[in-house]
Amino acid sequence: MLQYFGTDSARGSGAVKQKVSFDQTRGQGVLSMRISLMCAICLLTALVVVAGTLNATAIPLTVFRYEAQAQRHCPTDTVVWLDFRKEIYYSKHQKHYAQGNTGNFVCRKQARSGGYRRSLFGLR
Repeated sequence: MLQYFGTDSARGSGAVKQKVSFDQTRGQGVLSMRISLMCAICLLTALVVVAGTLNATAIPLTVFRYEAQAQRHCPTDTVVWLDFRKEIYYSKHQKHYAQGNTGNFVCRKQARSGGYRRSLFGLR
């Protein structure tokens, strides 16, 4: 749709009509809305990243390949098998203790403070 601005030459003023398309003005409005939306998305993403890192604390977790190494590291604590893929740990009397390729031996207190939970399955 076109809209004419200026005076009409039929009325005798002799001025040239200026054509302004509503599509052009609408396109500029859409472009500015898209830029605003992208800025809002970037701002929200930054806020989510910052908020997520404020609560995240890395707790050092000492892992061992062999049970005896872990027992020497923490003689007063219980040694457990920590499955990193499932994020659970197994005690010595459970079926899945020292089973699989995705785990290591750790001290139970470190596993619990690291946010890992104990397994309720696999009891003998």
